[in-house]
Amino acid sequence: MLGAAGYLVGAVALGAVLAVVGCGSWRVREALLPGWQGAIARLAELVIGLFVVLTTAQVLGAIGAFDRVPVLAAELAVGAALYAGAGRPRPRQSAVVSPAAPVLGRVELAGAALGVGLVVVQWATHVAYALSKGMTYSDTMWYHQPFAARFVQHHSFSALDGVGLEAARRYPLSSPLLHALGMLAFNRDIVSPFINLGWLLLALLAAWCIGRRSGLGHVCTLGAAVAVGLPILTATQPGQASSDVAAVALFLAAVALLLESDLQPAPTAIGGLALGMALSMKITVAAPAAVLALGVVALAWRARRLSAVLWMCALGASGSFWFLRNWWLVGSPVPWFDVRLGPLHLRVHEAASAVASGQPSLAHGIANTDVWPDFYLDALWRGFGR
Repeated sequence: MLGAAGYLVGAVALGAVLAVVGCGSWRVREALLPGWQGAIARLAELVIGLFVVLTTAQVLGAIGAFDRVPVLAAELAVGAALYAGAGRPRPRQSAVVSPAAPVLGRVELAGAALGVGLVVVQWATHVAYALSKGMTYSDTMWYHQPFAARFVQHHSFSALDGVGLEAARRYPLSSPLLHALGMLAFNRDIVSPFINLGWLLLALLAAWCIGRRSGLGHVCTLGAAVAVGLPILTATQPGQASSDVAAVALFLAAVALLLESDLQPAPTAIGGLALGMALSMKITVAAPAAVLALGVVALAWRARRLSAVLWMCALGASGSFWFLRNWWLVGSPVPWFDVRLGPLHLRVHEAASAVASGQPSLAHGIANTDVWPDFYLDALWRGFGR
């Protein structure tokens, strides 16, 4: 049982890390983007803070030092270094300025608030259930949380044998890592049911920022609320350790930062951090991430080459860790595929490829009219509602 003293120590440690890293992230954002204010500024600060927390934990895990005291000391030290190193912001004529958003009417804001409030309450009820009964979703119990527990038990990321889906041991695992940080703080898992609620709020904030310059922040936020309120997400994300909503939130954050950046170097780089972290949360975001990454390079290369370079560097810095780990452990960053690039041959890793052995793809029977009534339509009703 977690006593009052243990809870107090964990809460103070967690609060101290959030405060110090938060202040450091705010100072960095002020130095890089002194003209940004409001929601978009907060979004940039959250992206910077998440990158700092995850990257510090990844480095410690890579050297076998993922333990309570080293993690606490390192997170505090890095946050303090950011705060001290960024210096005081000095506004200059070339500073990136975030344009003011059109003023919305009270009725529009009230409608958006009502819609978002309904979804937040919907998610909160699932969180309350997880707190009272436990986290019960199959993927959470199968590999997300067992992986997080192994990180804590072995102080590294290499001891995953015997738990979870074999192919999943080579997935990007920043989501279980975040849950593991909560476990370190309290020596047990009491933070995890709340984490996806935080990702929900980040997704809604990013959606607001996507539409705010056009006066459509409320519409974009409602659209995001509708998406995350669908049965397929409310049944698997709130109160669980699923990583889908984390990838969605960070992908939307990358889009929002890009739309605000006008391809200026600093905000474009922060957008690259967000996209890389989205990839480090869930491998299935790779396809849209690749399209977005190549699109930004194509748009920026001629007029803003520095922005294109910083974008790719930031993307690599925040999204490459788990792929480099795979390369070190099994000889390929993408062990699910057999890759040939000229003389370079990256062989498929047998355990990583055995994820859907013998199972047909979703498109296998899409032209079979006998399958639609019992399989496809039923799945659509269950996943998306009437």
